[in-house]
Amino acid sequence: MRGAWGRVSEIEKKRQIEIALVEKPSSMGIGHTSAVRQVLINLISNAVKFSRDGGKIWVGLAEEMHWIHFSVKDEGRGIPPNEIPRIFDRFYRATGSERIQGAGLGLYIAKLLVEAMAGKLSVQSTLEEGSTLTVSLQRQSTDREISRPPFVSRQISRQAGFSG
Repeated sequence: MRGAWGRVSEIEKKRQIEIALVEKPSSMGIGHTSAVRQVLINLISNAVKFSRDGGKIWVGLAEEMHWIHFSVKDEGRGIPPNEIPRIFDRFYRATGSERIQGAGLGLYIAKLLVEAMAGKLSVQSTLEEGSTLTVSLQRQSTDREISRPPFVSRQISRQAGFSG
């Protein structure tokens, strides 16, 4: 989890945004750690980009019997309701984001990764209050090593528009 913070910390420090870990589960059991790390990097990076200077971002982790939920909540401008269905589209940039650096691929790639792990990615947003993106993944057995099928990363790269 902490590995995701290092990737966005430069922007976070410059804009004086605080990132708080709300709760840490006792045993993760998610298997695809590199994919989960990339999803968190994308979600946290997006939250940092769209948060106000001096704002706060909460990263929450919750466990259920068969599920693990990660949520990233920001105090940004929120997403207009009519744009929520499109935020996971490739190259989609929300109205008013023209001055914010990015290509419109972060949430698209996050959703591809989550779906490749048979999970769900959802969003709740209120204008002028912020957004919460939640990843729900099925808990994996912790007594065996889980390996990612080799086609997943190639398939995601192709769908995201990268050659290879």
